[in-house]
Amino acid sequence: MTLLTKRLALATCLVVVCGCGAKDSRPKLATVRGKVTLKGQPVALAKVMFLPVEGGQSSEGETGPSGEYELYFRENEPGAQIGKHKITISTFVPTELDDLGKKVGGRGETIPAQYNTNSTLEKEVVAGENVIDFDLK
Repeated sequence: MTLLTKRLALATCLVVVCGCGAKDSRPKLATVRGKVTLKGQPVALAKVMFLPVEGGQSSEGETGPSGEYELYFRENEPGAQIGKHKITISTFVPTELDDLGKKVGGRGETIPAQYNTNSTLEKEVVAGENVIDFDLK
């Protein structure tokens, strides 16, 4: 075997081994969707975030006009890690500075702190399809 052939064989083995290991280390996911209401009214444009209690990657989604959301583990990959999660729900969007240094955009928080910065929400995500609604007071 030439040196080039040996290097190509080694590179191929590394690609195969690394590719297999990455799939085995991925957490098991389940779909999660639901609706967020505050005092019985749908909450639009709220960020819903599920953070695994045992560690791992969070999943998030945004509510539509009717308060409905679906979680995404990654940009085009729906779902959340199976297990217990701490949940935060927030409508806050920070202001940004435009090219002239003027503040633009932003939105104040309309959800009580017990559901975001001081969240007391916890839910279990189980295998399969999960419908988890939040009726906030």
